[in-house]
Amino acid sequence: MKKQIQSYALDEQNALVHAKDVDKGAKAKFFCVHCHEEMICRQGHVRTPHFAHKSAECSYDQYLHSLAKRRICEWFNQAEKVEISIPIFRNCSKWETCKWLYKEKRFSVMTWGICRKPRHKPYNLKRWYHACEEERDCIAPNGRQYRADIFCHNHQNPEKPLFIEICVTHPCELEKIESGLRIIEIAIESEDDIDRFIGKTIRESDKVRFYGFHPNDESYDVLDGIPIVKITHFPSGKIFIDRYKNTCLHHTHQATADLEIAVLHDIFNTYEASFPDECDATPHALILREIPEYRSCAICRWSFKALNKRFCKYNQNRLCSMYNPYECPHFIVNQEKYEEMTAKFNELTKEAPVNIWRNTLI
Repeated sequence: MKKQIQSYALDEQNALVHAKDVDKGAKAKFFCVHCHEEMICRQGHVRTPHFAHKSAECSYDQYLHSLAKRRICEWFNQAEKVEISIPIFRNCSKWETCKWLYKEKRFSVMTWGICRKPRHKPYNLKRWYHACEEERDCIAPNGRQYRADIFCHNHQNPEKPLFIEICVTHPCELEKIESGLRIIEIAIESEDDIDRFIGKTIRESDKVRFYGFHPNDESYDVLDGIPIVKITHFPSGKIFIDRYKNTCLHHTHQATADLEIAVLHDIFNTYEASFPDECDATPHALILREIPEYRSCAICRWSFKALNKRFCKYNQNRLCSMYNPYECPHFIVNQEKYEEMTAKFNELTKEAPVNIWRNTLI
């Protein structure tokens, strides 16, 4: 295991210095960043330049904690810009009123990335927080008092400061996280972790956590929309399946139709794929669900499929296309198949939207 060394110390003017920047032979005194005991600068030919305590060493973890606070505080106060990148969403402009969103605004593979797109939005913290200091108490929105490792003053709203918490051995306690304060928690295990944080855009990672940030989502106009499958029924008893022309943003009703069932493209595809040998019957089962008197050979008890065509068992295995199901005296719904298809569709659309339109003018 690599020996833990202290590369930083305080000089006689209380300024932070790195061991490699100290002139060899200098008679200046140096002090520990944490315990403030006197230290010696060692600049040999074997080990990396570092500082060592003259007497008993203090805790390296406490040194890291104090060093991180000092260096981050100095960087924040001196920098013109301290950028933070916060995850937000870009929502479709019809997000709040859209009838095609899943219940509870959940998503399918198809809708994710169209209705809502995740992105990271940069903010300059110095726009709100002009300065910071170490170890300051503050009353949180929950009425309790907490101490910040680094307290960032909000010059626009003094009651809403920013806490920067340094986690070396003890993570931020749950009560503080849930207090309503804005908190950036940084996990520090070495001096290198501090170097990787300072001067960089602050992003959430396995080393950095954000708490109490609630940025507003953005809105944008979706151009194409989510593909919709529309099953149209006409008074003649015929149906038409349109798989490609309609989206959540662009679809119209046919004036000559008496019923339209519209469902998300990926839901309908999954529904069809659940019955690979009877996929042609699936849209007819949906029409039958809405029109009990509907007839189609595809859902008749006597029909069967072979060579991609339907044949009738009752009529000596002749092609179903030779008969009109509305005139056939032997037509009877395959109740078992119908119920299985209906149950599957209900399962798939339990959280997903289905739009049913009936033409009241016919």
